[in-house]
This record gives sequence, C-alpha cells and structure tokens, in this order.
Amino acid sequence: AMDEGALTGMQAAIAVVRKADPDFKLSLAGNYYPEIEKDLFDYCLAFRHTFPEDVLARRKAEGKFSTYYTCCAEPHPNTFTFSEPEEAYLLMLEMYRRKSDGYLRWAYNSWPEDPLLDSRFRSWASGDTYLVYPGNKSSIRFELLVKGIQEYEKNYLTL
Repeated sequence: AMDEGALTGMQAAIAVVRKADPDFKLSLAGNYYPEIEKDLFDYCLAFRHTFPEDVLARRKAEGKFSTYYTCCAEPHPNTFTFSEPEEAYLLMLEMYRRKSDGYLRWAYNSWPEDPLLDSRFRSWASGDTYLVYPGNKSSIRFELLVKGIQEYEKNYLTL
C-alpha cells in the first residue's frame, strides 16, 4: 500500500513489486493518476478527485475496489470538530452517489495531548486526527458518520 506519494515514486515502487511478484495486489490512497490506475487493486481517491465513469465500471467488473477518503486537505465536507455535524452523514450519501465501494477515514483515535480541552494538532485542522474521545466517549461527528454508513449499506446492494 502507498499513501499520497508522487507519481514517479509510486511508479518506481510498482515496478519493484511487479518484478518480485507480478500478481501482488497493490493499493493506494491518494490522487487520481490514470498512469497507474490499472496497477492498483484497491484505489482510494482523495475526495476532491473522482473516477471517470468508464474506469469505475471497468474496475467493478474486474473486482477491484474503488473508494474515497477525506483528510485535512478537504475543508468541506469533512469531520473536523468545526464541521457542520451533518457533513459526516452527507459524506456517506456522497459515497453512494459516486458508486464507491467504501470510505476511508485515516484516523479514529489519534488524540492530541488533551483532546477534551483542545482538538488542535500541529498544523492539521482541529479534529482531523480523531472521531471519538478518550474514556469510550463518542462524538456527534462519529454518530452521524455511523448513521451515514448505515444508510449507505442499506442502499449499496442496489448499485
């Protein structure tokens, strides 16, 4: 698996893997690169990118996974502590609209020093590193994401 790398670096990594094992399944979470799309079994695009319709249909027919993720790069929709609560729910409806096989949220509980008092983490947006709080405490963001996931799952079989 690779994460948000430069195209040339990913092409080099793919070449090394293919030389060692031509059938090895590769994955990437990052931008859309048509140059390497066919090499990736599990391709998770940054939310601001989309798969072309023909590519998405071909990938589905080949049994490949085509998903999306959000991170600190997308101001809206997202699951930051300052995001409108319904954005977490709407993200899942957007996954359904895009015919996505799923959604990746990179962090669940990577807490800053004292997340109950301050949700900032270095230069990343507040709340980017977690959806739940220490002590088994949920959040509105997490609960609405769960609700959106449930709605997605109810409808996914119709894709």
